[in-house]
Amino acid sequence: LILLLLCILLTYVGGLHGVTPSPPSPLLAAAGGGGDDNAMIMVPCPSLPADLPIASALPNISYLPDPFIFFNGDRVSNESYWHQCRRPEILQLALHYQYGVYPSPESFVVNGKMTPDNTGMIVNIASHAASVSFTVPVYLPTNNAKPPFPLIIAQIQALLGNDTSINFFTSRGYALLLVDQNGTIAADGPAKTGIFWELFPTYTNRTGTILAWAWAYHRILDVIFSSQSHLFNTAQIGVIGYSRWGKTALLSAALDVRFSMAVPMAAGCAGTGPYRFLYEQQGEAEDLSKIYGVFPYWFSPNLAQFIDAGVGHFPYDMHDVIAAVAPRAILLNGAMQDYWSNPEGASVNYRAAKIVYDWLGAGTNIGIAFRNGTHLFSILSRLLIITIHYTGD
Repeated sequence: LILLLLCILLTYVGGLHGVTPSPPSPLLAAAGGGGDDNAMIMVPCPSLPADLPIASALPNISYLPDPFIFFNGDRVSNESYWHQCRRPEILQLALHYQYGVYPSPESFVVNGKMTPDNTGMIVNIASHAASVSFTVPVYLPTNNAKPPFPLIIAQIQALLGNDTSINFFTSRGYALLLVDQNGTIAADGPAKTGIFWELFPTYTNRTGTILAWAWAYHRILDVIFSSQSHLFNTAQIGVIGYSRWGKTALLSAALDVRFSMAVPMAAGCAGTGPYRFLYEQQGEAEDLSKIYGVFPYWFSPNLAQFIDAGVGHFPYDMHDVIAAVAPRAILLNGAMQDYWSNPEGASVNYRAAKIVYDWLGAGTNIGIAFRNGTHLFSILSRLLIITIHYTGD
């Protein structure tokens, strides 16, 4: 059922409220603009302090922070202030305190093309430190669909070798692009190996691996949006991910409005679950100290401050990052017995983010779907069986 919902979302996402694809190569993190603020009156935005406070100096808020309240205490008064000011502010705060430094658009150049047989995309990136090239496997529809195709981008570890899941998409007219995040972009470990660190060697202590992975997805979008092949429908590009790559899918879509849909699956702490609320009546849930204690390299070093100061000092919570995807489509997904991923917490974040979606007139563009089960890597195959049952295929 989840994959069916995913496909339905991506099919209709081109006509969603207020969504216009951005021009090629936008930096949509922090002060970026692009696609969500079309036909809006320009408004003056409150400024964040030049030097953001350390965690212990921030207010201690026991509840989920109001997404409509700026850092300086002002309230968002209309959609223009949300898209032009508050959404970028949320992302600036999240980058500073959680994810790390996003390379400036002036620090690299991107170009690329499809392979002659359209089975791969060649991505070339150059920075002051290095020039790299990598090829991403592409799976085109196997039915009678005609280009431009709706596209789903995911990490290669989730689907490669799982022909059942790949065929589910391609046989229904969807193209797949699978990125080897761990092997090519940035190693999933403390070693700073991979093309991101080759390009930006001074970022090793400034940028978390999750942000490096999201950055790579954005560079693939650069190639797609600058391409003259018109192979993919640029109004129908979704990003999906599971567990740590679910966190990546959420961040990727929050930062870049060229993604018209995101499906973060089992993303848990620092993903679709809130920092402030853990539900452990039936099983232990991962909290900040546990995730940072094992995976500090996923994040900015600034995140460690909140372990001692307390998560109540976060000036945002993950419902704000989810809301930063609005009004584009997002589906939160996981398993009810995956207690480590805090599924009840994800439902709280869903309700909180939906308030923003409803206010923007896009309440039907956010959904949540949790199955019975645990944190299994074979989630897509299991969901596929359910999906086939419901679609009758």
